[in-house]
Amino acid sequence: MKTRNEIGQLLNDHNLLGLGVEVGVFAGVFSEIILNSWKGKELFLVDAWASLPGYNDFLRRTDKLWIDTKKESKEEWEKILAECKERVSRFANVRILRATSLEAAATFADESLDFIYLDADHSKEAVEKDLLAWYPKLRRGGLFSGHDYFSGDRKGIKFGVKDAVDAFAKQEGKILAVTTEEHIFKTWYFFK
Repeated sequence: MKTRNEIGQLLNDHNLLGLGVEVGVFAGVFSEIILNSWKGKELFLVDAWASLPGYNDFLRRTDKLWIDTKKESKEEWEKILAECKERVSRFANVRILRATSLEAAATFADESLDFIYLDADHSKEAVEKDLLAWYPKLRRGGLFSGHDYFSGDRKGIKFGVKDAVDAFAKQEGKILAVTTEEHIFKTWYFFK
C-alpha cells in the first residue's frame, strides 16, 4: 500500500470480508475511508470518546485545527462522537463500541476478526498492551495494522509506535510492511 487509504481494497483483494476493528476512531474520518471501499460484513469502531488518564495527544478536527485530548470537556467529546456517528451513518455494516482499547479487546473471541487497525494511545507502553490484547483476536491470514509508525517526540508527545511494533513483529517472526507516504506518520501492517 502506498497510503492507508488503500486498506479497504487490500482487504477486499485478500478476501478479508468478515469482521474488522478500528481502534482509535476519533471523528471517524478514516472509518469512512475504510467503509467507502471495504466490502466486509461489519466494522467495529472502538474509542472511549473521553479524556483518559495518561493519554496525551493532539488530534485534528474538521471544525477546528487541533484538540488536546487531555484537556477536552465531556461536552466536546460528545460532539466528536456525534460527528463520527453522522459521518458513518449511511453505512449499514458499522457498529460503534464506546470503550477503551483493552476493554473492547476483551469482548471479542480469539481468531474472530479479519482485520485490526490500531490508532489509539501512541505511547510505547500502550501500544505494547494493544498489540498483546488484540493479536489473539485476529484469525490466521488476517491483517494486523496500525497508524503513526513513528517513535520520538512530536509536539511534546512521546510516540513509541515504531519501537513497540518492530519488537512485536520480530517476536512473532513477521516481516513488517509500511506505507510509502512522504510524511512520518505511516501505516504498518502484516498478515497473521
